Amino acid sequence: MKQVIEIISKYFKKTKSIIQTDEFIALFTLLPLFFSWLPVLTWKYKSFHLRILSYYSLLNLIVFLTLLMLTNILSWIPFLGPYLSNGIHLIALLTYLGFSGFLIYLVTKQKNIEIPYISSTISWFNYYIEEDPKANAPIAQLDRASDYGSEGWRFKSFWAHIIH
Repeated sequence: MKQVIEIISKYFKKTKSIIQTDEFIALFTLLPLFFSWLPVLTWKYKSFHLRILSYYSLLNLIVFLTLLMLTNILSWIPFLGPYLSNGIHLIALLTYLGFSGFLIYLVTKQKNIEIPYISSTISWFNYYIEEDPKANAPIAQLDRASDYGSEGWRFKSFWAHIIH
């Protein structure tokens, strides 16, 4: 009995050490399950790579759900609607599973993920999901210097609106 407990504790420790790695968290984030990306975004992982992977997974889910809504709308069309909606539904499933598989492949091969059109959407997500995107933005302090003819006018400092 003692040997069985030792073997179970050994496997438990090994499993725990695997689960705590960044690679496991990255693979969990990209699994084709609904909302598997959510823990990475809600637990505020400091790893930029993990956040980017979770954004890719989120974007994949948004495309999938959009295609599913399109299938519902297409099913209302008489005669051809059910056929069109079944075709779009199949495309949605294959796209969702295929993109998830592609991202999992890139993570396991330790390749850099950079998809040009999707990266701009990812940077948009990152800007709006951050806690306070203006926290690191520069503040205009033009009231420190005066130029010709502006004496007596006050300048109110304000936060920058676009962060590059």
